[in-house]
Amino acid sequence: MHPTGRQGRRPIYRPPVDTTDTPPVSSPPGPRFLTLDRVAEELSVSRSQVYALVRDRALAAVKIGGRGQWRVERSRLEDYIARLYRQADAHRAGDLPGEPA
Repeated sequence: MHPTGRQGRRPIYRPPVDTTDTPPVSSPPGPRFLTLDRVAEELSVSRSQVYALVRDRALAAVKIGGRGQWRVERSRLEDYIARLYRQADAHRAGDLPGEPA
């Protein structure tokens, strides 16, 4: 028993944390999953156009929740945009004079 008559608390065991191999965690610029409305806003297109991309599997999405709300992972949206840029670059390269099509 403690000299004041109160029982002391047992110290909490906290194992040492080794951070030598842990890469720094960077927080994403926004939420991980985006609604179709948010994707439409980022792409400056209509929600129905985004839904068509999801339906045609041009843009990967998942249904989440009991009501089956579609969500697009931010990294998948970035991959989709990068793919569009690559396609545009490949198309433009074929349009340059003196370049083989």
